[in-house]
Amino acid sequence: IGPRPTSGPHRTQWDQAVAALAIYRAHRPDTPPDDAGPSPPPASSDTPAASWTRHRHHASALADTWAANLTPRARRRFASQTDAVPRQRAIAGIHALLDAGWHPTDLTTQLTTDNRTPPRSPAAVLDHRIAALCQQHRIDPALYQL
Repeated sequence: IGPRPTSGPHRTQWDQAVAALAIYRAHRPDTPPDDAGPSPPPASSDTPAASWTRHRHHASALADTWAANLTPRARRRFASQTDAVPRQRAIAGIHALLDAGWHPTDLTTQLTTDNRTPPRSPAAVLDHRIAALCQQHRIDPALYQL
């Protein structure tokens, strides 16, 4: 694995690699001394944090897409601080549904099927619709609230 670095983060990584290699060799005594051990797993962009961030971004985009069909006044209200709490609850619910396997297109279709009248509080309407979907599918959106 190369010479030992004198200091810094490279030395920490080197020390960790040496420890991992020692553990590997202890569990596999039949390996040749020059065996460097198993290759590290490929860097995956689908780590839990990346997946969470991607779903959160999709949830915000879906909420904005839903609001784009509203009147200009209702869109301003949706984006205002007045509707911040129900808007964030709705985004958390959308996030929970996406994490449970819902496809964004199916979710958008489900949310826009009943747009009869412009609402007074659009975020509350979206929050109510999302809460109903979550309850219907036994999903807890509270775990996704920031």
